[in-house]
Amino acid sequence: MTSGRHLLRHITHAVKERLHLAHFSTKASLLVVVSVFIPLIISLVLFNAYTSYTVVQQQEGNVDNAFSQLYDIFASRLDTVRQDMMLLQIDTNIRDLLQEPMTRENILAVAQKKAQMNTTLDYIENKKIWDIHLRVFVPENRDILVDNTRFFASEPIANEGWYKAMVNAPYKNQWIFEQNLNRKTAFTYLVRVFEPTNYQETTSLVRLDFSMDEVRQTMRQSLPLIDGAATYLLSEDGTVIIKATVGTRRPPDITLSKGLSYSATQTREYTVNQRRYIVLEQSFKYHPWNLVMVVPQASGIELLLDNARWSTLLVVTLLCGLIVFTLSFLFTRHIVKRITMVSIGMSNLKDGELERLPEPKSMDEIGLLIESYNYLTGELKMLNAGRDMAAANQKRAEFIALQAQINPHFLYNTLEMINYFAMIGDAKQVERIVLLLSHFYKRCLNHGAEYTTLSQELDLTQTYFSIQEIRYRGKIRLEKQIPDILLTCQVPHIVLQPIVENAIHHGIMNTPEQEGTITISGQQDGDTLLISVNDDGAGIPAEKLMMLAKGMEFAYGMAEEGSHYGMRNIDKRLKNLYGEAYGLRFESTLNVGSTITLVLPLIQEN
Repeated sequence: MTSGRHLLRHITHAVKERLHLAHFSTKASLLVVVSVFIPLIISLVLFNAYTSYTVVQQQEGNVDNAFSQLYDIFASRLDTVRQDMMLLQIDTNIRDLLQEPMTRENILAVAQKKAQMNTTLDYIENKKIWDIHLRVFVPENRDILVDNTRFFASEPIANEGWYKAMVNAPYKNQWIFEQNLNRKTAFTYLVRVFEPTNYQETTSLVRLDFSMDEVRQTMRQSLPLIDGAATYLLSEDGTVIIKATVGTRRPPDITLSKGLSYSATQTREYTVNQRRYIVLEQSFKYHPWNLVMVVPQASGIELLLDNARWSTLLVVTLLCGLIVFTLSFLFTRHIVKRITMVSIGMSNLKDGELERLPEPKSMDEIGLLIESYNYLTGELKMLNAGRDMAAANQKRAEFIALQAQINPHFLYNTLEMINYFAMIGDAKQVERIVLLLSHFYKRCLNHGAEYTTLSQELDLTQTYFSIQEIRYRGKIRLEKQIPDILLTCQVPHIVLQPIVENAIHHGIMNTPEQEGTITISGQQDGDTLLISVNDDGAGIPAEKLMMLAKGMEFAYGMAEEGSHYGMRNIDKRLKNLYGEAYGLRFESTLNVGSTITLVLPLIQEN
């Protein structure tokens, strides 16, 4: 019978050991996964974050460089055209050719000067600026020059708009853009040669047509290799003259910004169909064109996935992680049997059994683990004794923290008002006060957020003031003078209401009349937001005002006992959030009123 019980105990112990061994083996496997793959994933995430940021910065730098290079190319070529055409206007041989009488006697001189002019025109065309096609249109009295190769008669085009506008224009040169369904689109520079003694009389008209394909190719070559990137050459009114794109994605329609400068590139961002774009714009100094580049702003992940080296590195990293995991798992399986006894002891902790394990016979790694476990059980017994006391203290601290968020006097007075109006049967007034009180405390919670917008802070203050206005039967008034542009500025939550509360209780209510006006105003001073709360109350004595200015050691203006924030708290809070340069400023004249100004950094809400 005894041997049977011994056998049953042995079998039970073996089964229990097997179960614990299997259980611990599973935990050990999970431990290996956690110790290998989580650090690997964290490393990959950090690496990706750093690399993504670097790649995005590199992309933005490439876009800036690409736009700068393209702008320099355009500016250089357009200026070259302008300077070359100025040579035509001041060249004496050309002027003589286009101005002197065309007679049989000077036919030889005309031919020589025409050859000289052709040499100048060849020089201009051979510069290969977008494959220039240069033509000279001469009036009927100089048809001897017409060769229909470079010199053309002006009569066939005399009725065309561009010709009439240029001949009658008071200026010497002009850029134009023609788009005619019956003729190829032209990007053109016109120069008017006139009589030296009469600038209104045109002796000839020089027209330079540029190859649109060449211009577009120049624009395309400078674009970053990002699908959807585009470059535009726009007129002053925003008309698209030439557009070049990369990839198959359709670029967005572009609207030209106003007031572009030729001395600096203007960069802006906008979103179309949930895709962000970078827009770079710049005008030209002597030319009526604007260069615009639009590039999709890809995320760091998108850029990295397009990078073959990064993808290879990712695969190698995951493969190395798999190898490390396999080796770690095999090693864990090898030692798991030795720590089964410790795992059984650990499982007893779940039932609250803080029993010591048998003292180890050898002080190897497992022996040290058992000794540490025994030490842990002793410490846990002492910790359990103090846990109940700590829990009680925590509950009390939580109660005090919650109580500090509510002004008991404000709540008490509001409930008194509700009781009063209920007793006299004014249900509408009761309903209004309850709704205002509910709205006020809902705003106070602010979903636990530390910051809010100035508009929402004003709404909270207005709700509080509406309750106080009912309490004081319209003897207090609130005016707001805040520009609309400042309403979206970010401010800390609940900073205006305590100041308005002080203005009522320590300002207006301390006057003999107990009646007055509070004005909240705001203005921008550089990168600083100034919000002032002014009251026409009793004011602050000079000595107390001086103490406030020196560090607010005197607790004047503290809200009623139990208030969430007092003046001193608000000032310290602002300095902790933004630095010593910010906080509260005080101005006051006794028996005239006080102004408390919040000095905050100007931060627009996104």
